[in-house]
Amino acid sequence: MAMESAQKTPLKRVGSLRMTSNKEVQICLHQNPNEKDRNEEIRPEGSLEKGWKPEEDVELVLLDPEQPDKKARIGSRLSPNEKVELTTFLHNNKDMFAWSPSDMPGIDPNIICHRLHVNFASKPVVQKRRNFAPEQVIIIEAEINKLLAAGFIEKVSYSEWLANVVLVAKQEKGKWRVCIDYTDLNKACPKDNFSLPRID
Repeated sequence: MAMESAQKTPLKRVGSLRMTSNKEVQICLHQNPNEKDRNEEIRPEGSLEKGWKPEEDVELVLLDPEQPDKKARIGSRLSPNEKVELTTFLHNNKDMFAWSPSDMPGIDPNIICHRLHVNFASKPVVQKRRNFAPEQVIIIEAEINKLLAAGFIEKVSYSEWLANVVLVAKQEKGKWRVCIDYTDLNKACPKDNFSLPRID
């Protein structure tokens, strides 16, 4: 009984998302002492993907005059002094932003290296090749070439595990995200029973 009531009681978390038992997203907001108290706002599942907008409008600021496509978003409610201070800070640290995969340098494996804990009893799965429409093939090849050029992936011959590419439609009309179907590989990896309780 104590467990049931504890699960139904919403947790107060600042700036975090939590999935509730009735499949709703619970969003806990920062409370400003100068503003009226705001209760937790509950939005239906999937609402973040269905076009919910941030509470505050944002403005685009140019970080590098020589590269007009490199812009950052800042809150529109900031005071003029805060805007100048934040814009100066972003401009001075513009080299910290990654505008393309090639802007993200690799990490030396001596510092950190991730390995999959695949169950040795699991038989490797080679998924059957999927067929894509010609316009989808162009999208997939462009993404693969971009990742190859950045050194994020490399060609492997005779791999034991083979997972298919999956195209997922983005919110922006006509845009696609290139993903991998790791369903079989995930089944072969033991579940982490002690995952991070709060990723933030």
